[in-house]
Amino acid sequence: EQPNRKENRDERQSTAEWLAALSTLALAVITAFLAYFTYWLWRSTGNLVKGAEDTAKKELRAYVGIQEVTVRRLPEGIFQAVVTVVNGGRTPANVFRRFLNVGVFDAIHTRFKVEELSPPLSMPPNTPMPIRRVLPSITNEDIERVSAPDTNRHVFVWGRIEYEDVYREPHYIDFRFLSREVIRGYSENAPPVIMGWALHPAEDGNEAT
Repeated sequence: EQPNRKENRDERQSTAEWLAALSTLALAVITAFLAYFTYWLWRSTGNLVKGAEDTAKKELRAYVGIQEVTVRRLPEGIFQAVVTVVNGGRTPANVFRRFLNVGVFDAIHTRFKVEELSPPLSMPPNTPMPIRRVLPSITNEDIERVSAPDTNRHVFVWGRIEYEDVYREPHYIDFRFLSREVIRGYSENAPPVIMGWALHPAEDGNEAT
């Protein structure tokens, strides 16, 4: 009878130990799951916060773009390039600097040098800003050639714009336009006068961030 009691006691002890080990394992699994869930929740929350911050930055930052590029004849007979830029964002474009140049070249011309940019200023949102540069002396022959329908000679307007948004992130615009459309002026009892050209983006030289 005593051996049976000992066997029963050993069996109960073994069962208790097995249940304790099983409970410990279950607790470890639950703890690991809770740790993973906590990490996943923390990461998901972090991604949501970062996504909200990125969205806010995109919505609030300055977006400077080129609205129109023309070359017009002034009353004194010279031609002037006008690049109209606008900040379409909701906050100012800070440290706004620009460079603009204009010239008459053959279509294959590729050397468009950007020189020192202007002193910085702040550009408010939704306010068009014209940037002007006088076209160096242009001959009557060049005026006619640039205005011909099948010409390979164009008025080129090129330059660079740099600015920072409210988050101090830098941005830039490199641009290059060439004449495509003649603007003529008409008056009674007089032949049409070439008043300038409307310009369109060139195939190369245009890049922005």
